[in-house]
Amino acid sequence: SQYPRYSPSWALAKACPHHAQRFYDLVLEKTFEAAVPSLRKWKQLLPATAEVVIIGAGDAVLATSFLMVMMIFVLARLEMVLTVAVLATTLLFRQRKNRLHTVQQRRAFMPEQKKVANDR
Repeated sequence: SQYPRYSPSWALAKACPHHAQRFYDLVLEKTFEAAVPSLRKWKQLLPATAEVVIIGAGDAVLATSFLMVMMIFVLARLEMVLTVAVLATTLLFRQRKNRLHTVQQRRAFMPEQKKVANDR
């Protein structure tokens, strides 16, 4: 059948093969293994027009679920990167604040030393 080459699922899998393989491994493999026997029975009972409509609807659901799972993968990775960035920024600001505090303490102490030196 030429249909798979023109389906949204095929286009998405061609564009993002790594994500498509992960999606297949995590979601589709077990689903397809369980559904294939009953799908074969339904295919024999349904007229060709119903088959085309069902395949089209199934492909739309498949493409939509693939996009949703891919977005979850991307957002999870983005969340991880943002968490590391926030932690790194927090540590840098703490170090800077500690250095600033140390410098301010030194400056606050220095005028007293000058005053004592001038009194002598």
